[in-house]
Amino acid sequence: MQGADATVVVTVVQDTVWLSISPPFTWEVIMEPGKVDEVISTLELARDEATKVAATHKVSAFRESKAALRAIRSDGSATQ
Repeated sequence: MQGADATVVVTVVQDTVWLSISPPFTWEVIMEPGKVDEVISTLELARDEATKVAATHKVSAFRESKAALRAIRSDGSATQ
């Protein structure tokens, strides 16, 4: 089984974490339980990472120049 390729965009606004997926998944991907589990796991990792970043930046304003982009892998590791 091949993995599902997608970009997860995480936005944090006033301590609220918003997730969006691009591109939208096809029915073929949605209907395969293994791929659905992979997508849910990746979204949970992205949400947890965004929550940590939001907590870190709660004291000071988030500045775009200091933003770190991370690739969150399905194995739970994150890279900058």
